[in-house]
Amino acid sequence: MREEWLDASDLATQKKLAAEIQEQAFIDAPYYPLGINFTPTAFRSDLTGVLTASGGPLFWNVRRQA
Repeated sequence: MREEWLDASDLATQKKLAAEIQEQAFIDAPYYPLGINFTPTAFRSDLTGVLTASGGPLFWNVRRQA
């Protein structure tokens, strides 16, 4: 289909082929759900400022409580 699109003589044909290419791209599944990643983490209760993100805790901004 890509070669047909490149060889197309007019804009209308290119638009039609572009729509077909996009349709085929969605049929070929551009998205593969691979699951959820959870990293169990433990840290001391006397720490403050532990930031959390989707991948686990971030250890900057961490301080010990006085």
